[in-house]
Amino acid sequence: QASRFVRMWKRLRAVEKNMLYNTPCHTPDRTLQQIKNKKRLEPKFSTVRFTPRTSYIQSSEAKGSSCRTITLVNGRYNQEFSYQQNFSNNGLPICLVCSKEFTPRSVNPSPSLNGWSRTPGKYSVAKNDSDISDNRFCSFTCRSQYMTETSGKTVRRQLFELEHGKCALCGFDAHQLYRKLKVLGVPARRKLIDSTPAFRSLSSRSKESMIQNPKEGQLWQADHIIPVSEGGGECDLENYRTLCTPCHQKETQKLRHRLKLGRSEEGQAGDIRNFFSSN
Repeated sequence: QASRFVRMWKRLRAVEKNMLYNTPCHTPDRTLQQIKNKKRLEPKFSTVRFTPRTSYIQSSEAKGSSCRTITLVNGRYNQEFSYQQNFSNNGLPICLVCSKEFTPRSVNPSPSLNGWSRTPGKYSVAKNDSDISDNRFCSFTCRSQYMTETSGKTVRRQLFELEHGKCALCGFDAHQLYRKLKVLGVPARRKLIDSTPAFRSLSSRSKESMIQNPKEGQLWQADHIIPVSEGGGECDLENYRTLCTPCHQKETQKLRHRLKLGRSEEGQAGDIRNFFSSN
């Protein structure tokens, strides 16, 4: 039974393993499916890549609630940061994600971490909190979901922590290639790119950009397993995977072909004359 568990565990993606951490289970497949079923009680079909931040304000509105603008001021760097949040009749904030009323970590208008302080009369962020805006959310889970659904940088960072820049299709370690390119000179970079089979198929312009100024975003992509154009937008980390740039381009070409074929079939079905003209 232990060997069967290990086999099941090895078949899971890094993102799926992360979903099972701190969850007692005898069969990873069954437990994972139960978690997925709970998350999909309200299926979401969206062709929008990221959720607009303003939509969270609208969805967290409650009867009798009021929307306030919170402004943070950093005297050290002379910076300001503002955001909107709904508050209940009791004066407590409403979580932007789950729309639940919660007690903030600190309700004192005193200076907070790293020089940030709130405008008079507004509650301040917890002094032991590393993020000045965490009081928008009732829990770390809600904050993580918000950041994943609104920020491409957050998606890349979270995906890298799990998959470390290795392609989910071909297994190529794109992050390791990036580390090598950064320490080499231009001639050595060109030789390395030309000797890497996976990257030979890229255009000369793309390869030259990697050679002259290598960036990790050029070597691997956070790819939607269900493409945005097919309803996979506004998703959590479960719908993402790491793809090296060549594999990402191949998947994009397949998607374009599917979309083109779908439009062609839809056009032919709409006019019966097309059937007779093709026969």
